[in-house]
Amino acid sequence: MTIYEELRLVNELLNHELGLLLTLSDAQCYYEEYVMNIASTNYHHRMLFVQIEYFYDFLLKYPQILLRYRHWFKNHKPTLMPTNQDRIKLKKWQLATLVHAHCHVEKKC
Repeated sequence: MTIYEELRLVNELLNHELGLLLTLSDAQCYYEEYVMNIASTNYHHRMLFVQIEYFYDFLLKYPQILLRYRHWFKNHKPTLMPTNQDRIKLKKWQLATLVHAHCHVEKKC
C-alpha cells in the first residue's frame, strides 16, 4: 500500500461506524479486505488472504489506532518478552506493552 492508502485506512479505522464497539477481529477483517481490494485495483492481483503479522505490523506503525481501541489489548497481562520464535506472540506482546505503558503514563486505564 502507498502511504496515502495506509493513512486512509487509519482514518477509516479511527472513525469506524462501530466506534469503540469495533473488535480486534472486526478491525483485522476490515484491514484484510482493504488490502485485498488495493491489490486487486492497483495490481490486478487477486489475493486470497493477508498474513496476520502484516495487520499487527500496521498497528505497530500507527499506534493511534491502538490507543483508540486500547481495550483490544487491555486484558493482556504485562509479562516478560516471549522468548520463542513465534512472531505473532511477539507482536501481540509489543502491542500490549505499548497499551500498558501509555495507560501507566496517562493513569486513566
